[in-house]
Amino acid sequence: MDSKELMQMFSSLLEEKLQPLNERMEGLKNSQHIMNERLETLDTGQQVIIEKLDSVYEQVASNTEKQTSVESVAVKVAEHDTDIKLLKKFITN
Repeated sequence: MDSKELMQMFSSLLEEKLQPLNERMEGLKNSQHIMNERLETLDTGQQVIIEKLDSVYEQVASNTEKQTSVESVAVKVAEHDTDIKLLKKFITN
């Protein structure tokens, strides 16, 4: 057997032994691609959630301001009610 035949046999044997490894590497590449797509989907979903939370935060702040205003109006209404009752007493007496 000459060196050319020996080299060809060795190359053939090496390709045969490396084929399963190459197939597994391709499978890993596909799995990595799928995981990257899923991570992008999660990232997009996370951005949507963050935007919604920002909206909720703004709405809560707005509601808090309005609640304070309504509470001050309620206090004034109660004071006016007391004033009206006192005026009624003065008028009837």
